[in-house]
Amino acid sequence: VKKFKVGDEVYGDINENSINHPKTVGSLAEYIVAEEKVLAHKPSRLSFVEAASLPVATITAYQGLEKVEFSSGKSILVLGGAGGVGSLVIQLAKHVFGASRIAATASTSKLEFLKKLGADLAIDYTKQNFEELAEKFDVVYDTVGKIF
Repeated sequence: VKKFKVGDEVYGDINENSINHPKTVGSLAEYIVAEEKVLAHKPSRLSFVEAASLPVATITAYQGLEKVEFSSGKSILVLGGAGGVGSLVIQLAKHVFGASRIAATASTSKLEFLKKLGADLAIDYTKQNFEELAEKFDVVYDTVGKIF
């Protein structure tokens, strides 16, 4: 091990190939044997619970964007933008994939959060029906599970 020392707080996804060969033990352990490449230093401002949620939520967000072949210049509407996966979709779409426009839904109290994440348009789903928007998007990423 080269990037960690005894006592470092780390997090990661020990299931490097979890879809095809899931491991069944150790993902929430205080002590575990894991390859260095699947771990990272835990940011000090995050609890272990918060850090533990990041790998799977990030992979879910990324794989969804990848599956629809999202790319630079495309627009996206994120349903549930303030949730774990939705908040990561916004950030990845903007900073990794180069989205041209990002709209996202959330409740009234979370609209500023959406804007801080990078949403160009924050939609309060308690007051506005996103289905009635005149604007069209290249992709709708639904983290809520609404059936159309």
